[in-house]
Amino acid sequence: METLENKIDAVEINKFIRKSFGRRVKGNYSVTPTQIDDIVIEKSYLRNILKKKWFGTEYLLIGKFTEEDGSELSVFPKYKKEAEKYSRLFQEKTGKKAIVNIEENLQAIYYSKGTEEDIPSNYMEGFPSG
Repeated sequence: METLENKIDAVEINKFIRKSFGRRVKGNYSVTPTQIDDIVIEKSYLRNILKKKWFGTEYLLIGKFTEEDGSELSVFPKYKKEAEKYSRLFQEKTGKKAIVNIEENLQAIYYSKGTEEDIPSNYMEGFPSG
């Protein structure tokens, strides 16, 4: 992975995420599947981009980071405009424009048995997406 001149952390990336996608959206969520429900935990690194719903502990999948430094992300088509705004904010800080991938069938990155991996979409039946 290319090293960015002006390296930034997940806290600063989340400021760009909130300015672009809205205040209830963050990009450092880890999702752990259970038999009853998915467990969502904030981490110190970038992973899933989720929007917290107004009430309760429900989240909506908006996208995910495909590079740990925030320089590349994938989002659903309806969030293209917001992702492009994020890319501009990222470029203002780092000098490098973030790559935005638009995907129809985006899947969350799940944490399972000590590894983080993509789980087939049929597993996500209960996890709302963009």
